[in-house]
Amino acid sequence: MVILGETVSLASGDHGQQYGLTSSIDAVAKATNLLVGRKIRSFVPDKVTSDLEIIFETGAILRTFNESSGFEAWHLVGPRGTDFIAQGNGKIIVLSQQEGK
Repeated sequence: MVILGETVSLASGDHGQQYGLTSSIDAVAKATNLLVGRKIRSFVPDKVTSDLEIIFETGAILRTFNESSGFEAWHLVGPRGTDFIAQGNGKIIVLSQQEGK
Protein backbone atom coordinates (compact mmCIF):
# COMPACT_ATOMS: atom_id res chain seq x y z
CA MET A 1 0.00 0.00 0.00
CA VAL A 2 1.20 3.54 -0.79
CA ILE A 3 -0.15 6.35 1.36
CA LEU A 4 0.12 10.02 0.42
CA GLY A 5 -1.12 12.43 3.09
CA GLU A 6 -4.47 11.15 4.30
CA THR A 7 -5.12 9.05 1.17
CA VAL A 8 -4.40 5.48 0.14
CA SER A 9 -2.99 6.19 -3.32
CA LEU A 10 -2.34 2.58 -4.30
CA ALA A 11 -3.05 -0.87 -2.89
CA SER A 12 -2.06 -4.31 -4.12
CA GLY A 13 -5.63 -5.11 -5.17
CA ASP A 14 -5.77 -2.06 -7.46
CA HIS A 15 -3.68 -3.59 -10.26
CA GLY A 16 -5.83 -4.12 -13.33
CA GLN A 17 -8.88 -2.37 -11.84
CA GLN A 18 -10.56 0.43 -13.74
CA TYR A 19 -12.72 2.10 -11.03
CA GLY A 20 -14.48 4.25 -13.66
CA LEU A 21 -11.19 5.57 -15.07
CA THR A 22 -10.44 5.68 -18.79
CA SER A 23 -7.96 2.80 -18.43
CA SER A 24 -7.13 0.14 -15.86
CA ILE A 25 -4.51 0.78 -13.19
CA ASP A 26 -0.97 -0.41 -13.81
CA ALA A 27 0.15 -0.74 -10.18
CA VAL A 28 3.81 -1.25 -11.09
CA ALA A 29 3.92 1.92 -13.17
CA LYS A 30 2.04 3.91 -10.53
CA ALA A 31 4.26 2.68 -7.66
CA THR A 32 7.34 3.42 -9.75
CA ASN A 33 6.12 6.94 -10.38
CA LEU A 34 5.34 7.54 -6.70
CA LEU A 35 8.45 5.97 -5.12
CA VAL A 36 11.44 5.32 -7.38
CA GLY A 37 14.28 7.77 -6.88
CA ARG A 38 12.82 9.11 -3.63
CA LYS A 39 15.06 9.04 -0.56
CA ILE A 40 13.99 6.92 2.39
CA ARG A 41 13.67 8.92 5.60
CA SER A 42 13.00 5.94 7.89
CA PHE A 43 11.71 2.41 8.02
CA VAL A 44 10.03 0.49 10.79
CA PRO A 45 9.77 -3.32 10.74
CA ASP A 46 7.19 -5.01 12.95
CA LYS A 47 9.00 -7.63 15.03
CA VAL A 48 5.95 -9.90 15.26
CA THR A 49 4.31 -9.72 11.83
CA SER A 50 7.20 -8.75 9.50
CA ASP A 51 5.05 -5.89 8.22
CA LEU A 52 7.21 -2.98 7.14
CA GLU A 53 6.57 0.75 6.93
CA ILE A 54 8.94 2.78 4.77
CA ILE A 55 8.64 6.56 5.02
CA PHE A 56 10.06 8.61 2.15
CA GLU A 57 11.36 12.18 2.26
CA THR A 58 8.30 13.25 0.28
CA GLY A 59 6.02 12.01 3.06
CA ALA A 60 4.85 9.04 1.00
CA ILE A 61 4.57 5.82 3.01
CA LEU A 62 4.97 2.31 1.63
CA ARG A 63 3.43 -0.36 3.88
CA THR A 64 3.87 -4.06 3.35
CA PHE A 65 1.49 -6.62 4.77
CA ASN A 66 2.37 -10.14 5.80
CA GLU A 67 -0.41 -12.35 4.48
CA SER A 68 1.19 -15.71 5.30
CA SER A 69 2.30 -17.39 8.51
CA GLY A 70 4.41 -19.99 6.74
CA PHE A 71 5.69 -18.62 3.43
CA GLU A 72 7.55 -15.53 2.28
CA ALA A 73 5.09 -12.71 2.83
CA TRP A 74 6.76 -10.03 0.72
CA HIS A 75 9.99 -9.39 -1.17
CA LEU A 76 11.48 -5.96 -1.83
CA VAL A 77 14.58 -5.13 -3.86
CA GLY A 78 16.43 -2.15 -2.46
CA PRO A 79 19.35 0.02 -3.51
CA ARG A 80 22.14 -1.76 -5.35
CA GLY A 81 20.07 -4.93 -5.66
CA THR A 82 19.80 -5.77 -1.96
CA ASP A 83 16.91 -8.20 -1.33
CA PHE A 84 14.64 -7.89 1.71
CA ILE A 85 12.47 -10.97 2.27
CA ALA A 86 9.84 -11.32 5.00
CA GLN A 87 9.50 -14.72 6.59
CA GLY A 88 7.12 -15.92 9.28
CA ASN A 89 7.39 -14.88 12.93
CA GLY A 90 8.65 -11.37 12.21
CA LYS A 91 11.91 -12.38 10.57
CA ILE A 92 13.23 -10.26 7.69
CA ILE A 93 16.15 -11.67 5.68
CA VAL A 94 18.56 -9.24 3.98
CA LEU A 95 20.67 -10.52 1.09
CA SER A 96 23.20 -8.31 -0.64
CA GLN A 97 24.10 -8.85 -4.32
CA GLN A 98 27.39 -10.44 -3.29
CA GLU A 99 25.62 -13.03 -1.09
CA GLY A 100 23.20 -13.99 -3.86
CA LYS A 101 25.97 -14.81 -6.35
